[in-house]
Amino acid sequence: MSIINFNKVIIIQSLSAGNYKSGNILYEDSLKWKELTLHNLKVEFICIDNKVELKKIFKKIKDEAILYNLYPLLHFDMHGSREKDGLILSNGDFISWWDLKDDLTDINISTANNLFITLATCYGGFLYKILGTYDRAPFWGLIAPLDIIESYYVSVNFNVFYNELLTSFDYKKAIEKLNNSNEKKTPFAFINSERVFLNAWKHYSINLCSPAALENRGIKIAKKANAKYGVSKQVIKRFCKEYLVKNKENHFYQFRDLFFMIDLFPENLARFNLKYEEIEKLMLLK
Repeated sequence: MSIINFNKVIIIQSLSAGNYKSGNILYEDSLKWKELTLHNLKVEFICIDNKVELKKIFKKIKDEAILYNLYPLLHFDMHGSREKDGLILSNGDFISWWDLKDDLTDINISTANNLFITLATCYGGFLYKILGTYDRAPFWGLIAPLDIIESYYVSVNFNVFYNELLTSFDYKKAIEKLNNSNEKKTPFAFINSERVFLNAWKHYSINLCSPAALENRGIKIAKKANAKYGVSKQVIKRFCKEYLVKNKENHFYQFRDLFFMIDLFPENLARFNLKYEEIEKLMLLK
């Protein structure tokens, strides 16, 4: 598993009047003081009201990442929708997980797949749904709850998390302390892009590359080729099956290099050097 890489923590808060301002408290009580002892770290607190402001903030973060070689860790403190499909901003604007995908992906590209996200939002872990094998990863890692959380406790929990993270820089220890400090026992999930890629590849192998799936794909292609060119269905079907089997490994590396941005940043191969043979053997053992 690759390591975390960041040099700036950005808290983005969008909470209505009367709400417990957990993001602001996290910043004032803990994070802003870390700049005094960690000279390579920057911390910024941003309060927004609507989706237009959030869009502008995303562009600013992406531009700064490119201009100043910043690797941001984004902490979102706002409400999650009851339908588990996005965020609710302080003015009532709804932003679906899919609305976030392009902006997060742009930021992640500008950081060479180093974007780390924490969400202090109910059901924030469902952001993982925007990850797909056929796209570039919108973030390197995500920490968020999959259930309802209370504002006061999430403030305490993330205070513990960031104190550990900015002391040891060991995200595994920080996640462990985050969950151990959680009196309400609402688990915070850690989802990283490597695990999601492997799960997606397993799904691709089972559903699109099994003998039955290859048979069906061959039949569909053969029907189209027969109708258009008059070529024997049996010949086309056999050719397609052989082609799909032979090119599965090539597809793996194409998906890997796209998802982990190895095609844009060759140095990423050292961080995400997943090998086809090893992954296939690992899937057979499970």
